Amino acid sequence: FRAPAPNVNLTTWLYQLWSSLLLDGNAYGLITETGVNGFPVTVEILDPSSVTWSYSEGEWTTKINDRQVDRWPNGRLWHMPMFVMPGMPMGMSPISSAKQAIGSGISAEQFGAQFFNSGGNPNAIIYSDTELTAEQAQGIKGAFTNATQGNREPAIMGSGLKYERVQISPDESQFLDSQRFTVEQIARIYGIPPELVGAAASGSSVTYANREQRAADWLSFGLMPYLIPIEDALSTLVPRAQRVRFNVNGLLRSDLQTRYAAHAVGITAGFLTVDEARAYEDLPPLNDAADQIVAPDENVV
Repeated sequence: FRAPAPNVNLTTWLYQLWSSLLLDGNAYGLITETGVNGFPVTVEILDPSSVTWSYSEGEWTTKINDRQVDRWPNGRLWHMPMFVMPGMPMGMSPISSAKQAIGSGISAEQFGAQFFNSGGNPNAIIYSDTELTAEQAQGIKGAFTNATQGNREPAIMGSGLKYERVQISPDESQFLDSQRFTVEQIARIYGIPPELVGAAASGSSVTYANREQRAADWLSFGLMPYLIPIEDALSTLVPRAQRVRFNVNGLLRSDLQTRYAAHAVGITAGFLTVDEARAYEDLPPLNDAADQIVAPDENVV
């Protein structure tokens, strides 16, 4: 996993994996090299669109760019799905599983653009004290539009005409509320706290006191539903006695005083050693730290 694919580091490899899962619901890897134990040495993440599925005689087969490739452990294609429906081997992305909610958000955006640009309602009304023919009304409208278009000069009204602007509040149109709901809904689909994408819910606040708890909630309810399946899928690439696990301690890392107090409790209770506590702080073991101290020159008096 330090060098999972040629010319690709682990960070980029995991980013490709996550992008495939979040956008397509499936991650595919082509095993390009195996070790002496038969397990993969390098796995290249594929574009999900290059893999197709077909069902024939009660069996699912896969193709990469129209060439059939068996799936791991019988072949070179490693597959990891998310949100799998019963009877289906491939997964669905969060977007696919919630496309109706996103579709309503797009409809609201299109309606808002049409509402404010083309106008479902007039932006002003010109009253006349006398009856006007259609030609006269059109002429007054054209004259007023030509006089005010492209500038902010005051308009001069003739005798018997009164201008009144139509005021439409955002609350009444519901446009702004609909836009905020779209961002919050997408954040909800992916299990992300809205404030992390700049869409905090109305009336909510994130303070220093509850930030650590928010990170723990995001890990439990937003990330773990993805991390656990990824751990299971990656564990199939290593010998059975081994297992892949993500280290989430960095996400839950609290302030310095709280961490040190927790280390002290663990060391005192005996279920944590000093070196293990130092490892949590990205520090070398005590023996290694002592070795890094430069000894004085024996010839110097």
